[in-house]
Amino acid sequence: MNIGLLTTSFPRHAGDYAGSFVADRLQRLLADGHQVEVLAAGVAGDGPAVTVDGRLTVRRVPASPALFYREGAP
Repeated sequence: MNIGLLTTSFPRHAGDYAGSFVADRLQRLLADGHQVEVLAAGVAGDGPAVTVDGRLTVRRVPASPALFYREGAP
């Protein structure tokens, strides 16, 4: 099954605490054989806009640091 996941908080690199709870749930989906595409907030310097790793695709979209980033959405 293809699953889309929309989040304002997702780990930017290994060991990043931001959004780690989302990544934990995502790992279960992958373990169950699903294909997952994540749409997550990001800012310049976070890394590539699109990362593909097997059945996981992470797309970072520009977000206002004051509104939908770092501290999350209001």
